[in-house]
Amino acid sequence: MNREYLSDAVGGIDDRHVKAGYARRDRGRAVFWRAAAAMLALALLAGGVWLLLTPRGAAVYAYAAGTDTELTGAGQSFTTGSISDEGELTGHPLMFYLTGENIEKVRFSVKNQLINFVDLTEQRDEFGFAQNFTVPYGERESEYSFLVIDWNPRNIIDDLRNGKYASVRDIPAEERSDIIVMEIAMANGTKAVKAVTVELRDDGSFFAVFDDYKITEKDDYVNRPDAPAVPREDLYFNGEVTVQFLDWNGEELAPETGWYKVEDIGYIRVSWEGREPDLVQMYAMPTGTGMIEYMKLLATIDVNTAENAVIFGSECLREVDMDHVWFKVTFNSDLVGVDSSTISSDTFNMIRTESETAWESEAHESVDVRVLDFNGEILEPEAGWYDVSQIGSVEVTWHSFMDAQTVQMFTTPTGTEMAEYTRLLATVPVTEGNTAVFGPECFRDLTMDHVWFEVTFDHRHVLTSTDINVFAPLD
Repeated sequence: MNREYLSDAVGGIDDRHVKAGYARRDRGRAVFWRAAAAMLALALLAGGVWLLLTPRGAAVYAYAAGTDTELTGAGQSFTTGSISDEGELTGHPLMFYLTGENIEKVRFSVKNQLINFVDLTEQRDEFGFAQNFTVPYGERESEYSFLVIDWNPRNIIDDLRNGKYASVRDIPAEERSDIIVMEIAMANGTKAVKAVTVELRDDGSFFAVFDDYKITEKDDYVNRPDAPAVPREDLYFNGEVTVQFLDWNGEELAPETGWYKVEDIGYIRVSWEGREPDLVQMYAMPTGTGMIEYMKLLATIDVNTAENAVIFGSECLREVDMDHVWFKVTFNSDLVGVDSSTISSDTFNMIRTESETAWESEAHESVDVRVLDFNGEILEPEAGWYDVSQIGSVEVTWHSFMDAQTVQMFTTPTGTEMAEYTRLLATVPVTEGNTAVFGPECFRDLTMDHVWFEVTFDHRHVLTSTDINVFAPLD
């Protein structure tokens, strides 16, 4: 399974790293021998015969997985992953491998975040997402580029998602940076210490530096114990993702000469096999591009039920014109160090043949909200605001070919847009029909708020109403 890890991590752009017969990485070796030859020549000219007795093989180099770009002391920007202000991680910010002569083993220690070791040869133990572990390399130098380290900025993501920081720019500099220390032992007894320092930039991209390093007393994180190995069957989950494209009546669509028309798609049903997943994500990449920076995350559905399917609505396709689209299902795990397992769908071709305005104007699905007074008459807002003391009820009506399960009423105070301020005020189960009614008691605690309603259908498909503004008059 993990032979697919690298190609999946970089969006399937370049699978040279996961094919058993791909060419060996010899650049690190060539650089070493050129440097060694130059040093030897200087030593001989100076009469330094002692150099001949010095063990060889301490030179170690690092390369970005997926692009083969060498990491140096001058630093390198990464385009394989980024973080949004909302804490949405796209791709993998930093994946690298080491090259060198006769590396016996490397002990990796990360200071703040998490790292994941992936052996694409499937011969060594792996540890899931951890902070300290030791990897045996061995004499087969052709395998070194198959040994990948994947850095994950978990704490940064959590801080943004939980609202600790409003944007990437607000994160303090010391919390944006991290360091991966590598204690390297060579087969001939030579030792070296290297480090990759990574920094999150204001735009959500990453910058990394690879250089020599000296461990001091301040680096107490290197003294943490190594993580235990995790069984491979727990790390890698094999499963299948099935994707069905449906029209607005729920009938399955067939592609025309290999392409689905965006304007014909009403819903996309994604189902899977296996245990309960955490989330399902929808990705796209414009046709004719093969670069990871063009990959777009179109939509994410958090899965919190035991269902084995979700529905993506047509609104997820607003950014699609002529694209390749695919889906990823991420399964959770209760094992220490095992963050998740991901399976991906096939790639589907989509094309838009009508303008967005014409497509959206058909209004195949909708949620309508009517605010009524205590006499059942429609209540008109004053300058865009409804007086809560005059609201007798709110009727929420929807149009969809699917049956609704619940209608929920949410609110957030005016002037706040942070997720932690959102409140669920009421839930109405739906047993029949396409209308739900919310009484005046739902508005009692509101002072000056934005209110909206969400209609949830089978397979986590959700329709959201527009906001209404409400206020409570001063006594």
